[in-house]
Amino acid sequence: MPMSLSAIDTITPAKAQGLGALLSGVNPKNLALCLTGGATLGSDGPPSGESVVKGPLDELRQWRLTLHNAAVMSVLLLVIGVAIMGKGLAGF
Repeated sequence: MPMSLSAIDTITPAKAQGLGALLSGVNPKNLALCLTGGATLGSDGPPSGESVVKGPLDELRQWRLTLHNAAVMSVLLLVIGVAIMGKGLAGF
């Protein structure tokens, strides 16, 4: 086992938290999301919860449940099927 992996076996909770923060900050996707969220909250302040959540969720429910239900379910079942087949073939 490499030395870096054996060092993780004896890590303290504080060091684990620091390592988690470091690794999540290194990921460019997480960094971009955090910067965008910080800029949004810093410029306008936190928006009211009801107005932010209710509008987009109602639109999504309308789009997903009524207009494109068959397509969404087909894609979902296809992804699940491919994942199960991939796991099965990997065990071969």
